[in-house]
Amino acid sequence: MLTLIMLRKNLLFVLLFLFFLTAYLILGIQKYNRFETGEDLAIYCQTIWHYSRLETPFVSIIIHTSILNQRFGPIMASLAPFFKVWPDARLLIGIQQILVVSGVIPLYLFSCRLFKKKYISLIFSFLYLYFIGIQSAVYADFHGAAISSAFLAFAIYFLETKNWKFYWLFCILAMFWKEDVPTYIFALGFYALIIKKEYKRGLITIIMSLLYFYSINNFLLPIMNNQIPKIGSFGGKSNEILKIFFNSPFLFLKTFILPIVKLRNIFLTSFSFGFLPFFSPPKSDKSKQLL
Repeated sequence: MLTLIMLRKNLLFVLLFLFFLTAYLILGIQKYNRFETGEDLAIYCQTIWHYSRLETPFVSIIIHTSILNQRFGPIMASLAPFFKVWPDARLLIGIQQILVVSGVIPLYLFSCRLFKKKYISLIFSFLYLYFIGIQSAVYADFHGAAISSAFLAFAIYFLETKNWKFYWLFCILAMFWKEDVPTYIFALGFYALIIKKEYKRGLITIIMSLLYFYSINNFLLPIMNNQIPKIGSFGGKSNEILKIFFNSPFLFLKTFILPIVKLRNIFLTSFSFGFLPFFSPPKSDKSKQLL
């Protein structure tokens, strides 16, 4: 009964959610039916097929070894039972579209807490679902990076609402989708520490993300590739980025604006949201009370 009442109160949001979910499902499945999908879908499809048979997730294209040797997303194995029932790549496409579109739910709930007029929350929800970044994610076959965005959205929502049990849960779930997601959790920890003044939880988030990132990239992945663990530095591109940051800070800053196409992308991305990320006013005492 309570569920029906909630659905009636948020009927427009439910219709908006279902419209975009249906559109993105059709988009992804039609792309597959027209043989337009790429390597990522094939890699993950083969991986989860092996998981469903309790086998080593060997990938016969591009990687030519176990996927765990290059990409670490242990939660991917949770899709194996569904694949056991229906071993079809379109199942993965459907799961991704559902999870990515679900990322709008925490945005809608949080905006409803901030604004009395529900149509404002609907506008923000529409902007999110229609955003070119979301369109690119759901069009790009299947990828753990796209799915993790929804879990990050829920983690941010539970941080803002101070629901710490679910905050930690979704931080961990987000990191388990892809080995580089801890970098986003690291940034979220800084936000909690500096902006939200959650010193203890922000620090724990930062330490947790660093330890997980370091362990995966410096120990687990090298060992699985028969390499020596990389002690004392972050592995791969992360190590190179840190070297540039400390040795050439000016060059590090230049990489954010050069080549010039990056500025165009920043402008177009911000324009999609009316430049709100740059011009968002400080929270008033009244809005703080709502949190």
